[in-house]
Amino acid sequence: SEMCIRDREKVNNLALVFAHGQPGSAVDWETAISKFKLLGYSYLFPIDFIPPAYESCIIYAQQLMKFVQFIVVPNIPLNTPIALIGHSLGAISSVYYIKYLEGYKFVKYSVNIAGPFHGIANADLALVFDPFADTFHNALEISTGDSPFLNKLNAKIAEDKDVKYLTLSSPHDYLFAFYESSPFFHFGENRVLFNKGHYLLQNSNESVSIMHAFFGNNLATIPAEKNDSFSIKDGSLIGEWESVPFSDPSEDIIKRKVYYTFKADGTVHMINVSTEHVYAKYKVEAHSDANYIDIEMEKGRVCKGIYRVSASGDSVLLALGGADKPRQKNLRNAPILYKVEEEVNPIPPVLIGEWTAEIDTFLKHCHVKKLDVVITSEKTFTEKRILAEDREEYLEGDFKLYKHKGMYKLSVEIMHSSNPYQNRELLMGLCEIEGETLKIEFPPFPVGYARPMVLDSPTIYSLSLIHI
Repeated sequence: SEMCIRDREKVNNLALVFAHGQPGSAVDWETAISKFKLLGYSYLFPIDFIPPAYESCIIYAQQLMKFVQFIVVPNIPLNTPIALIGHSLGAISSVYYIKYLEGYKFVKYSVNIAGPFHGIANADLALVFDPFADTFHNALEISTGDSPFLNKLNAKIAEDKDVKYLTLSSPHDYLFAFYESSPFFHFGENRVLFNKGHYLLQNSNESVSIMHAFFGNNLATIPAEKNDSFSIKDGSLIGEWESVPFSDPSEDIIKRKVYYTFKADGTVHMINVSTEHVYAKYKVEAHSDANYIDIEMEKGRVCKGIYRVSASGDSVLLALGGADKPRQKNLRNAPILYKVEEEVNPIPPVLIGEWTAEIDTFLKHCHVKKLDVVITSEKTFTEKRILAEDREEYLEGDFKLYKHKGMYKLSVEIMHSSNPYQNRELLMGLCEIEGETLKIEFPPFPVGYARPMVLDSPTIYSLSLIHI
């Protein structure tokens, strides 16, 4: 039809440049690129950043500038506008290129998928181990601690009148759990897709449809949740919660937990690290950045804190100060509490066995040559990895299993590990079984991450041996 011809002419007059996140590569965009080809786009350019992770966003932006100048522009018709699509860290580098390296001269549309424009918690975690960002060079740039880099970048974006901006994000992206508004701009188009993880946002049909409409100035025709569809005020503290176990340095393997039971009548029962039982009253108050909580102890002493509940409602980030101390200002590196749920007993026989992973692009990037998991009816979980140069890593632990929307929540308490710092920590994951295929998604590290809320980019295992 005439309409289809005009649409095809329009998209053929637009070049798409793709900037991946970390760790990642141009290959990450293959699915999205194939979908854009079906829509008629001809000029498609994914960049490979070097190194693929942990370098400064500024270095990546400089690489992007050269890529556009020497690879993209010479291979498109004169004056062809560019749409720059960035995912995660690639979004930060893309916008830096536009605003500070004269990218605005070429770029007409800026799409930012799950970009940490107001910080991301895993950068805070990296700074615990690398406080001067000697290894994780971008950690200071994208931390949640009022980053000067991000503050300046956001202020610069707000001044832009020539480039059109779009953000895509999901409250079920566990990398932004408790920081769901981090990918938003305070202007332009912010679109929210529910039940999408960090990587599914990058390549989903919904994401591509929204981007296509945005490039054609038809975004209003695409139904989508607005950025206020998920609110931190939605989260309830009512229920029983527990912290992850941790070791007391003065006692070898004594694990400690903190328990909270919040009741609807405004009372709370706490069991602290000294196993003392504390009964108190509490009240909460919604605020723009985080909800306030005041716990009134005996003798009128008050512990003030702030908290946020994840979109899944089963984890909470709680920063609670000491009695009569000032309220915490932010949730940076605050402990995560998990809701106590009914355990699945006995372990379903379909989960029990030895499983061998398919070595996908992500595992190859992590130099994993072989990855095996053993799950037993005695609730033990063992993972063994063979890395480059045949170096071996392992972890062993006891696990608990919970039901979750047709899947299972898996909580592995690490008892022994090739990394001794992980012992007694809790690895929180999701898993799903289909015939002789097992899908498991764990966060990259046991500490500092919420449990994944959807299966996003799980490791896929095949059953190699059934335990009788």
